[in-house]
Amino acid sequence: MNIIENNIKIAEEFFDKYPDLFTFNKPMAGPVAFNKMNIDMPIGEFCDKLVAEKGVLLLPSDVFFYEGQYFRMGFGRKNFKENLAKFEEYLIEKQYV
Repeated sequence: MNIIENNIKIAEEFFDKYPDLFTFNKPMAGPVAFNKMNIDMPIGEFCDKLVAEKGVLLLPSDVFFYEGQYFRMGFGRKNFKENLAKFEEYLIEKQYV
C-alpha cells in the first residue's frame, strides 16, 4: 500500500501542473484509475505513439469498452516516478505542455 499511496501523491503533483490538459481521477479502490486527457487526437492513437516512442504504456479506455478521452494508469509499480518522467518528457517534446 505504501507504494500505491506514494505514487498517487506523485501523480497528484504531476496532474496539478497541467490542469488544462488532464482531469485526474484519484483511484477509489485498487491501484488503477481512468484519467481524462484533453487532446484532439484519439486517445488510442496517442497511447500507441507514447509506447512506441517512449516505452510508456497507458491503456486507452476503449480497450475496456469505456468511451471518451480516458486512459488507464496504474499506481502499483516501484518505477512509477521514472515512467511518469518519461511521459512528461514526451508531452514536452510533442508540445502538449
